[in-house]
Amino acid sequence: MSRAADLPDPPPARRLLLKGALAAGALAAATPAGPAARPKAAPYVNLLVRNRADPHITRHTAGFSYFTATAPEYDRIILRRSRTLNGLGAAAESVIRRAHPTGDMGAHIRAPEMHRVGGKWYIHFAAAPAEDVWAIRIRVTYSASATDANYLMDPASWAKSPVPVFTSDDTTKQYGPGHNCFTVAEDGRTDVLVSHARQYKEIDGDPLHDPNRHTRVQTLGWKADGTPDFGVPVADGAAGEGV
Repeated sequence: MSRAADLPDPPPARRLLLKGALAAGALAAATPAGPAARPKAAPYVNLLVRNRADPHITRHTAGFSYFTATAPEYDRIILRRSRTLNGLGAAAESVIRRAHPTGDMGAHIRAPEMHRVGGKWYIHFAAAPAEDVWAIRIRVTYSASATDANYLMDPASWAKSPVPVFTSDDTTKQYGPGHNCFTVAEDGRTDVLVSHARQYKEIDGDPLHDPNRHTRVQTLGWKADGTPDFGVPVADGAAGEGV
């Protein structure tokens, strides 16, 4: 599904942003002072959004962060927006699509993502017939080539970590972290990890019917070799560095 263009193009990729920052720094001594600096990202206090699993947040150049996620009833796609990440927790929530009365999209609406492509907003999501939770349908169009001779669908083009990069933590009492995405804070430069997790290990009944996977955010670090440093899931109420 898509929405006609009504906002400017999305922000540049992280690497282009870093290159631009270096270029701006080189010119700073020779050019007049520009507009006021962007505001610093506020510290994050988790949990961010209650009872919303499979979160996806995208930051737009118009100054808003857009949030969508799985509702525990699996019957709709929701959307929020806020000028700050912290503001998403209390932001008004709209329903932009509901499950069909019957058929392949009649239930199990889950894991939506929102992307801007060619001047339009697109949301892709999973769905299934009511009688078969695992008959999930999803359609994805992708480019399988890099910007050089490498073919991204070739296993040799990838390196897999031998261990999980983000796991449950007894110290912070966060269990089952997953379905992560990456976004940028309102300062335009702080990388942020978005994920969900529960506050307890034991689950009664079917885990899919437990609604307490909550959306959480924390600053994403970078290792010296250029790979992301996920750290550990921060505890509820802990302020993650937002600057």
